[in-house]
Amino acid sequence: VQNSFTYYYAVTAFDVNSVESVGVGSTSLESPRATKTITPRKPSGQQSSGSITETQVVGFDGNVVPAGAAPSLDAATGVWSGPQQPTDALQLGLAAFIPEVLGNGALVLKVDSITPGFGDSEGGSANSVPAIYYVTVQGSGAAQNFAVPLATDCCDIINEVTANFAATPITTSKSTRYGGDSTYQLYGSATISQAPPWFSAGPGRGDANADPENSSYNGPRWFADPATSEVADPNGVNCHPSVGTCVRGHMTGKLSAGTLPGVSALWSIQSYNTVRSQPGRQIETITATVSRAADILVKWGANGAIDSVFDEVHRVSVPFNTGINASWGILDTTSFAGVSAAATGDGNNALITHSDITCVAPLPTFTAAAATATRLCHGTATATLRNKATLSPVSDSSVSNDGTLGVPATGTGFIFYLNGKFFLMQMAALPAAGTRWHARFYTGNITGTAADGDFAFQAAPRTPAIPGLRVQVAYEGAVFDPATTTTAQLANVHTVPDPYYVTNALEQSPNSKKLRFVNLPSQAIVRIYTVSGILVNVLTLNDVTGGGEVEWNLRNRNNQFVASGVYFYQVETPDGKTKTGRFTVVNFAQ
Repeated sequence: VQNSFTYYYAVTAFDVNSVESVGVGSTSLESPRATKTITPRKPSGQQSSGSITETQVVGFDGNVVPAGAAPSLDAATGVWSGPQQPTDALQLGLAAFIPEVLGNGALVLKVDSITPGFGDSEGGSANSVPAIYYVTVQGSGAAQNFAVPLATDCCDIINEVTANFAATPITTSKSTRYGGDSTYQLYGSATISQAPPWFSAGPGRGDANADPENSSYNGPRWFADPATSEVADPNGVNCHPSVGTCVRGHMTGKLSAGTLPGVSALWSIQSYNTVRSQPGRQIETITATVSRAADILVKWGANGAIDSVFDEVHRVSVPFNTGINASWGILDTTSFAGVSAAATGDGNNALITHSDITCVAPLPTFTAAAATATRLCHGTATATLRNKATLSPVSDSSVSNDGTLGVPATGTGFIFYLNGKFFLMQMAALPAAGTRWHARFYTGNITGTAADGDFAFQAAPRTPAIPGLRVQVAYEGAVFDPATTTTAQLANVHTVPDPYYVTNALEQSPNSKKLRFVNLPSQAIVRIYTVSGILVNVLTLNDVTGGGEVEWNLRNRNNQFVASGVYFYQVETPDGKTKTGRFTVVNFAQ
């Protein structure tokens, strides 16, 4: 598109066989075309361009959370240098940023809640179940609430979904300059991506399928003091390789998810890596939909109560939930009131084993049609996660689901559910009030071993499964000030073309001659003089839309074409500034 040329366009609508159109006699599905014209032109330079930020994460206190630098992974120890960056998998924006009709403000999206999805259709489900994000979006107008379903996968496919919506009304006082009113809105979009199970909650299955290869030593890691952070090779007792090596007793007394003071056994219940593949790999397609990359702080209160659980990366609280979600909860013997012991994996409601997690909602619903649907808490009440821990008899033996039948207790403890992962924890006493635990999660896969000193990281989207998360794009609207002109702006004024030679591409006939003064202030008077100082013509410009062009038809005040020669012009602005220039006209070829 070129300045100063007139373009023609038509807006038309189509009626795609609606019920109302049947039998009304019309033979056309297209509306009448209303032809309009538009002529782009040089701006006056008196309007700022405005600005809009990239997507920003906003903490609970309303402050923008800095992205910071990506942490590094120690190749020798597999230890992260620090927490992961905030989510990069929720992108918010305007379909078209038009600062001329906007004031200053922000478009904000909040994740209100999430419903877990299920992606393992090969486990017996006819179709995968999407995760659903319930969000609130607000620009300068009223808030809007809507649901965004996000398809899920069993394995290694990154899924994403884009939701479009009316984002924010335009500023009426600005839009009237362009013929708009308060009914106009700018549209926005939000794109949500999700790391697949093999790169989030179920890395063991990924290793079993060599996607990626040599990736047995993955998983979250716990630590008590941020100053000391993770222990070296924090997932180093995982089953390796991931296929066929997890047998009865493999995890007894082991620490496969970091270390915590007073905790004698601590491991993530992770298919292929700490327990056998079934039914864990189905479970992990559910928990992957509610997992995030983050450092999470757990503060203990008195007598097993938990004071708070806080996402230190995204600066939001992690909610408690009685079932599986982007949340936390405690599974102990008090969780099994009303649950038929015969339907549970270990057949014993007085003992906590890793198979008990299959009783937590919504796992029994999603696994009801699974090929492994034996002793998965079907046909009974579901176990309820608690917000207070009670020391219960536990067995830290890692075997297949039915293999937990008849295993003895190895101590006391509970199962801690947090951020899509279940952790079996054995301890002699509950943490004292004021105790602080940290859990570090990431999305992606670590490859390599401590023996070879070749740990490396393969990244994946940092899923925004974060209830309470707020992201925004902040913007500044353009500012138009027609009453102020700078010397630099006036210095850019010139004529097009120069020299004017007989005719130019702007003209459609010999009698429609056109010469343009461009880069003018949007309010200006242009006086044209001969070299002897005779006033030839006066042109005025008052363009409320910020244009900086005025057209001269090469005629004098008597409506006669001017003769060839050199002419002077003087530009005068409302604030008293002037600029003088000259141009040449060759009106008729000799």
